[in-house]
Amino acid sequence: MQGRVLLALSPKGHRRLRAALKGFDVTSVSDTSELQDALAAQQFDMVVIGVHFGESNALRIIPEIRRADPRARIACIRAEPFQYVTPSTIRAVRLACEALDIDLFVDLFDYPDDSSGNRAIRELFEKRLSAARA
Repeated sequence: MQGRVLLALSPKGHRRLRAALKGFDVTSVSDTSELQDALAAQQFDMVVIGVHFGESNALRIIPEIRRADPRARIACIRAEPFQYVTPSTIRAVRLACEALDIDLFVDLFDYPDDSSGNRAIRELFEKRLSAARA
């Protein structure tokens, strides 16, 4: 088992991350209430939050995750296209998430939706998780 991961993503993001993280102990939630319940019930090696998640967004949810588990490793994922996307928009979202002390930001649109892209995404997670254990 690679690690325990909580996914709080859109359905598209869930599909992609489940493929990339095959072999990890993955728990999925579909809204902020389920996210809060999962965080209260157990600890995770990594909490993966979508930039857009259900009725909220990562910038609102990351502080909640920090309150629930101050030591949580957090990855923020862009799995859905933005309405008006430019490289500056993505950079601004990444910087805002990093200002909230996330451990990893992944734009799924930077990786092909195939085995090579999933392998690259998996390697990012493995590096962050192994660094956390060191």
